[in-house]
Amino acid sequence: MKSLINKFVTTLLSNWQMSLSIKKSYWFLRGIHRYIGLIVGMLFIIIGLSGSVLAFWQSIDEWLNAPLMVVQKSSQQPNAAYRSLDDMLKAAKNVITEGGVAEIIRLPRHSEAAVIISYSKSTVDHKMDFYDIFVNPYTATVNGQRLRHSADSEFVQPFTYLMRSLHYTLFLGRNNSQVVGIPALFLLLSMFVGLVLWWPRNNQWRKALTIKQKSSVERLTYDLHKTVGIYFGGILIVIMFTGIALIFSTQTRSIVTLFSAVKMPFHKLKLQSEPIVGEQPLDIDTVVSIANQLYPDGKLQSIILPKTTTDVYRIGKHADEEVNQAFTKRVVTIDQYSGKILDIQDPQHFSGGEIFISWLYPLHSGEAFGNVGRVIAFIMGFVPLVLFITGFIRWQQKRKAVRQRL
Repeated sequence: MKSLINKFVTTLLSNWQMSLSIKKSYWFLRGIHRYIGLIVGMLFIIIGLSGSVLAFWQSIDEWLNAPLMVVQKSSQQPNAAYRSLDDMLKAAKNVITEGGVAEIIRLPRHSEAAVIISYSKSTVDHKMDFYDIFVNPYTATVNGQRLRHSADSEFVQPFTYLMRSLHYTLFLGRNNSQVVGIPALFLLLSMFVGLVLWWPRNNQWRKALTIKQKSSVERLTYDLHKTVGIYFGGILIVIMFTGIALIFSTQTRSIVTLFSAVKMPFHKLKLQSEPIVGEQPLDIDTVVSIANQLYPDGKLQSIILPKTTTDVYRIGKHADEEVNQAFTKRVVTIDQYSGKILDIQDPQHFSGGEIFISWLYPLHSGEAFGNVGRVIAFIMGFVPLVLFITGFIRWQQKRKAVRQRL
């Protein structure tokens, strides 16, 4: 009998200690979730709302700058063809200011969009400004130009680029994206902690997944916070994870390389053209035809131009099956004199690691799933706002209840 009582008391104390430990862990996790949300929540309201704008950044940019970016076919020639790329570049070079160097040609997204020819120009203090020239592809005439990025101020950019700067760097410059990336790591931790706190005890799943009808303001606030968090949390975690991976791209690439071979991206390959005595560089249309022979399918999306006598052409030919819509991953690097193909990067031949990296931006922006994905990304931009407001109100309600008990 004595041994039975001792066993009962020992079990009771053990369960009590375990219960106390669980309770302490619960309060610890709740503190992490609360204070991370309060400290970085406002920051991610800004990042979320700017992300909503960026879900449709190309369409918004065209809408805001229609006189520059939108063209119309002649009513007399409804089936008019594009002028040659060399004609378009020649027209752009006529308006490039002294010291400017043409860098890239971006082909139209649709039949009523202008060709965008970008160039850079050194400032008096040896920094770089970047400009866009808009050319009508049917007439090879210039619609106008704009300053896309100033070395001296983040605030003179076009609206959508201003939103990109806010979203990725909080206007602190393209080399300071960690100011967003580091808080994002903490918020991602808070999301997982929130999932642990939400996980229903005693299999009360219905209670955990619904908002109680005719409840108090306090209960309604809590239910709204947890249900929005759980129903949208999975997508939000994916968006946050991919955003962090994009910000810390060098570290991401290094980690992925541990599991799968990852080739150096084309813009970091040190490839050079070999000048031929007495020979002029090939014109753009000839170089594009070389890429078209290799890849007759898909759509010509971009041409990175050689800026020096030893630079190369890089032709971006978007494949229909690519998940990246705004920026193709299928790029052919070509010698500007001989037309020799120096490098090919083709998503069809990517390793597992390269496929993983190529999916990061399309998942983050939603473009991997077309307009449906963009709409989802747009909606998700408002989720941090809802979570912060409901979380903050619930925190205030609890503080008030504690004060009333004292």
